[in-house]
Amino acid sequence: ISKSRKMLVIEQFQNSKLRELQTKQNYTDVMRYFTGLVRFLISRKKLFGSDAEIMAAQLCLPVTVWINLCDREPEREEEIVALIERHVQSFFKIYGNRK
Repeated sequence: ISKSRKMLVIEQFQNSKLRELQTKQNYTDVMRYFTGLVRFLISRKKLFGSDAEIMAAQLCLPVTVWINLCDREPEREEEIVALIERHVQSFFKIYGNRK
């Protein structure tokens, strides 16, 4: 997976079809999935907020950046996983169930 992401990053600047695939895989599909997830969690009163798309971006886009960092610097995987865990926990503290 890491090698294919690296190849797409490089080739996206020379091939419009690969650029579209890169955008679809690393942004459009990710945002669609997480926006749906956040809407579902809001409807179930597990999350509280009014803009599911922005909440989804706040949740998932930093994680995708850290995954890309891990691709470039695999020796930092443990550190990056810890950052992702802290990020997700912080997100749910901010938007989570308010009992």
